[in-house]
Amino acid sequence: MTYSEILSAAQSLSEAERHSLVKALDSENQCEARVPASSRLSALLEKQGRCPHCGGSHYYRFGKDHGTQRFKCKDCGRTFT
Repeated sequence: MTYSEILSAAQSLSEAERHSLVKALDSENQCEARVPASSRLSALLEKQGRCPHCGGSHYYRFGKDHGTQRFKCKDCGRTFT
């Protein structure tokens, strides 16, 4: 369905049905586009991630590159984001 088809279908609903539709769309449980709390960055910042090169778990923050946090592995010496 296109946006215009959805819009015209929504306009043909009764007032009670529209209210129910708006309530269902506003519900926090309906949104699937959220970033999970255990995102890759938060996992790395909390020392739960691993070096993508050697698999080591010993690393530290090593500056930023274009606004992205970089890390340096203590085991292999390579950097990663």
